[in-house]
Formats: sequence, C-alpha cells, structure tokens
Amino acid sequence: MVAAIDRGQARVGLVVPPEALKRVRRGESVALQIYVDGTDPNFAFQAQAALRKALQEVNARILVSRALAGETVLPPLSPELHTLYNPENRTAWFMIPGIIGLVLTMFTVLLTALSIVREAESRMMESLLASPLRPHEMVLGKVLPYLFIAFGVALLVLALGHWVFGVPVRGSLGFLLLAMFLFVLGSLAAGVFISTLARTQVQAVFGTYAYAFPTIFLSGFVFPVEGMPRFFQLLSYLVPARYLIEVLRGVMLKGVGFAVLWPHLLALALFSGLVLFLASARFQRQVAV
Repeated sequence: MVAAIDRGQARVGLVVPPEALKRVRRGESVALQIYVDGTDPNFAFQAQAALRKALQEVNARILVSRALAGETVLPPLSPELHTLYNPENRTAWFMIPGIIGLVLTMFTVLLTALSIVREAESRMMESLLASPLRPHEMVLGKVLPYLFIAFGVALLVLALGHWVFGVPVRGSLGFLLLAMFLFVLGSLAAGVFISTLARTQVQAVFGTYAYAFPTIFLSGFVFPVEGMPRFFQLLSYLVPARYLIEVLRGVMLKGVGFAVLWPHLLALALFSGLVLFLASARFQRQVAV
C-alpha cells in the first residue's frame, strides 16, 4: 500500500483487516488503517476530511440499526489516519521543491537569452564570429558560467529550505543533483534557442516569460496536476519542470530513488537532448546567415 503511494500510483490507501465484515456484524469495533500522501498539505487535509465524513455516515447508519434492535452501541469503524512524508502538513515542505524548479527555470533561461541577445545588439557577436572561436565554443563560454551560478542558487535555496524551514532530504543527494543538472542543461539550451528567435532584449524577456509561464500553472508547483482538467493534464507532460518537481519531492520528502523516479529522469534527459539539438541547429544556422 505504502509502496504504491511512493510510486505515485495512489494518493490514499485503505487497509481493511481480515474478516472485518464478520466482526462488525458481531458488534465488534474494527480499526481501519488509512494512509494519505502528505506531500501536498491541501490534498491531505481534504482527503482526511472526506474520509472522516464518509466513515461517520457509515457508523451512524450502523449505530442507528443497532440501537433500534436494542444491541450494545459501539463505534463499528474506527479510523487510524497516517499522514505520510509530511505528518505536520507543513506548506513549506510542499512549496520549496517547486520554488527550486521555478528559480532554475527563470534564472537559466532569462540570463542566457539576455546575454546572447545583448551581444548581438552591441555588435560584439560579430567580433566573436570573426574570431577563431567556433559557434559551439562561443555558446559554451556563455552557458558554462550560468550553469555553475544556477547550481549555486539551487543549492542555496535547498540549504535554506532545509535549515530554515526544516524540509528534509530523505533520498540520495547525488540523484537529486543529477536531475537538477539535466534540467539546468536543457533550460540553458532553451535560453540559447530563445536568443536565436529574439532580436532585442525585450523580446528575449517576453520569450522567457512565455516559456516559464506554464511552469507556474502546469508543473504542479502550486496546483496539483491530478486536479486539473484532462486537457491540461495532458499538456503538463510537455512541461519539463513537472518532472524536476516530481523528482525533488520524491527524493526530498518520500526518500525514493532511481527505481521509482527513473521515468522522470528519462524525461529530463530527453528534454535536455532535444532542446540542445534544436538550439545548436538554430544557432549554427543563424551564424551561417
């Protein structure tokens, strides 16, 4: 049951003991074990409230029938709620992983796009193109500093979340850093791609916001993907930040690793490879022109 919640196949688990129906008919009280995914405090609160209401209605019906029959009145069903991963329902534990994904998206894409467009506006790009440097070497020189800076910012947010808000890191830190590296690499390539489409820094800023806008609403950063309409759920599969946030929450809160999160890691690798290819092809085409 808990393993299914770890894998994201279920959000709520109900464990009914053997021969529960017979015990209820004998007038005994049956304890039900209920496990709720607490990574999202709002969902956990709503799920627990709905479960309590449903069990109260069942208990009320059984108790009324027993009272009319003159039998001993005992609560037939007694729930034992277990909130997994975030037992105190702290909102910060849910928000910090999403903030890391949002910061990495905005920081990497915006600064990379602005840096290259600024060079083109100031005619410095023409000087660089006249130098012996190859196009991929120029892009690498622009991207590498932001790669290290983005990692530093992400680690700073991670450290503040852990030491200030008490957000745990229950899984492998190395696996977490690998996922962040793939995401940052793809985001930097996205910034290069946007810079090849923009002619001014203002266009680069608007292009960055157009790219980052789905991250806020479709990645699960604020709103759970499961609660969205079906169309937006399908659309969220195109948002790379969704996979990073799933990895962050899985590693930090659930303590799961590659065995559970490999599909998300594969999606990040495909995202990075595809965007790197598109950005490289677009940049080389622009240089050739």
